[in-house]
Amino acid sequence: MRKRNIKKNFWLSWEENEILKRKAKRSGKSEADFVRCLITDIVLKEQPDERFYEVLKQLRMIGNNLNQIAHRANMDKGFIDHLKYQKEAEKWNQFILDVKHEFLGTKIK
Repeated sequence: MRKRNIKKNFWLSWEENEILKRKAKRSGKSEADFVRCLITDIVLKEQPDERFYEVLKQLRMIGNNLNQIAHRANMDKGFIDHLKYQKEAEKWNQFILDVKHEFLGTKIK
């Protein structure tokens, strides 16, 4: 069954239509998704360029490397402060969320 089963039809001027097309394209969303975001109070930002995704990929690779180091250190009789490493890992994860928020926007209430 469809998640959305109510269809809405409405009229736009030529200028309004061009604005909708332009803004939806800049956000990386379809026109329908763009309108749904507006009515559900999602703050939209322009879709980031490829640099953002490359940075995010590199950040994930570094995080993965940290996890591998921690795993290896724990196997070798714990040459790492477990609580300190966990705290740093949480900071790292929060940093990734902050980067996503900055570049991609977030839902507000």
